[in-house]
Amino acid sequence: SEAFAMALDNDPQLAAVQRRYDAEGYSRDEVAGGLLPQITADANYAFSRYERNVAERNPQTLRTEQFLEMQEQNSYTWGISLNQVIYDRELFRRIDFADSRIKLAQSEVELERNAVAERVAEAYFEVLLSKQNLKLAESQIKAFQARFDQQTDWLEKGLTTRADMLDAKVRLEQAQAAKIKAENNLQTAILRLERLTGADLGGRVKGFTPDEVARIPLEHDSEYWVNIARQNNPQVRIAERNVDVARSEVEISRARHWPTVNLQARYSDTNALDQVIGGEDKRIF
Repeated sequence: SEAFAMALDNDPQLAAVQRRYDAEGYSRDEVAGGLLPQITADANYAFSRYERNVAERNPQTLRTEQFLEMQEQNSYTWGISLNQVIYDRELFRRIDFADSRIKLAQSEVELERNAVAERVAEAYFEVLLSKQNLKLAESQIKAFQARFDQQTDWLEKGLTTRADMLDAKVRLEQAQAAKIKAENNLQTAILRLERLTGADLGGRVKGFTPDEVARIPLEHDSEYWVNIARQNNPQVRIAERNVDVARSEVEISRARHWPTVNLQARYSDTNALDQVIGGEDKRIF
């Protein structure tokens, strides 16, 4: 389990699938944002200067005189608008589509986790097998070394032939070569497991104890475990999620023909010299 946990953190393929799952979640949040109230604000300020014809009566000459008078005007307008979705079937179906995409990505993560577990288990048992092969090679060397020493001693005493002594020597050399091969295979297996876990194991790989083997649940028959595997098979779930995604896409196309209902409200205030357009404006649509 420790090796599997380290492999989960180190596997690049699983990391890529996990990033896609996270991206689907962000996409869902973006789509669901359409359900939130949309508030916008606007403001406008204007300054104008113009000349105006003014007619006034001169009290001295009693005549009406006209002249140009410079006028300045400041005005502003500001407002706040609120838009809230009440019913938008297409938006609702898009959220369902995003949810189905998230479930699909989650199943893909589970599938990749199973693949990581399979690779780690294969590498782990390869290390254990290589260790056993190395022990077997070492025991064979001891046995063939003892036989060779015995044949050498017997040859000196005339109790055996030179052919039997040479045969024992060849078998000893073959056992020594087998040991070198077993050591290389063990090193290769350890390196593979280290590459998967991203940790320097240094040969520290333990096998199962008899008590651990005894705790493996075997109270059910093979058919039970086959049914469990079918129910929890990520590949089956991925196929089901793909169907859900396709169905959601169809529902989005159908939803475009449905009406939408929105609540809109606006408040604005205008200040200008022209009192006709000045004042507050409150509207709800």
